[in-house]
Amino acid sequence: MIIIAFDLSLSNTGYAVGEVKGRSLKLIEVGSIGTKRFAKRSTGFRLNYIAKEIRGLYKKYEIDKVVKERSFSNARIVATQQIYKVNGVFELMTHIANHDDFSEITPPSIKKQLTGNGKATKNEVADAVLKQFRDIMGNTTVKFKNNDESDAVAVLIAYCKQEGLID
Repeated sequence: MIIIAFDLSLSNTGYAVGEVKGRSLKLIEVGSIGTKRFAKRSTGFRLNYIAKEIRGLYKKYEIDKVVKERSFSNARIVATQQIYKVNGVFELMTHIANHDDFSEITPPSIKKQLTGNGKATKNEVADAVLKQFRDIMGNTTVKFKNNDESDAVAVLIAYCKQEGLID
């Protein structure tokens, strides 16, 4: 089963593609769709860039399931508006790829699945993600370029645990 997970953002959308075999999760690809270098361009330009990248991921893999972190609003109105624009692009590209049955997982659920505590800190979640991919020698077998990639992997792991796909 191939699953793709997203941590959506206008500046840097993280994604993780994983394969579940048996009761284990193998990461196939982890990355981010960065638009910070286009900060002086229009929001429409940046959204189109994100759309093209998401479409490319859907074409690259035979995805069985799509999951994303459920968006939430905060006191920063402009930031909240931007994330909902990215959500619209995500939903459009996901619909075009025939994955209308995508799942969402809330931030507290992600924290609970990874750490046992729905109010865990970002660092505790990041540590739990790295722990998931330690080899028998205790070395971490995955490296992240940014927090958005780590967050996308957290979404992937949490979904798989929540659905009983992995231990």
